[in-house]
Amino acid sequence: MRTTALQDRIVAVILLVLVAGGFAVTFDFSAIALYPRLLLGAMALMAAAIGLRSFLPARPREAGLPDDAEGPDELPLIPARLTQPVTIAAMMVLYGLAIPLLGYFTATLVAVPVILLWMGVRGAFPVLVLTLGFAGFVYVLFRLQLGVPLPRGLLF
Repeated sequence: MRTTALQDRIVAVILLVLVAGGFAVTFDFSAIALYPRLLLGAMALMAAAIGLRSFLPARPREAGLPDDAEGPDELPLIPARLTQPVTIAAMMVLYGLAIPLLGYFTATLVAVPVILLWMGVRGAFPVLVLTLGFAGFVYVLFRLQLGVPLPRGLLF
């Protein structure tokens, strides 16, 4: 996908605002705040990398041009791309709200494939492996390693 430096900067700022909001929510947590803060820290580093990369000169291949071509300084702004971080954040909030209602496994087995398909992952095998891998990883980490019970729901 072609991007512009301006788009990358805007996306980085949006992500950093979402991270700041998520970090503020963790102040209500007790001892379990470390794990979400680590994830938010990783997200902040990735957002910062996107923002910092936007200041580097674009290489012709990244601009969708042949290696020997001179790329334009700036490609046109694509507003639809700016909605991606907000959309993924909304999906994650809906997933978080569904967990207490449906239970961890039901909500995860529905939400993860939807998010993966929206992100462009195609093929049943990758979606299945990533969904089961994520659900299994969280189960092993929280239930088996940390002893935190996962919310039960309709089916599980």
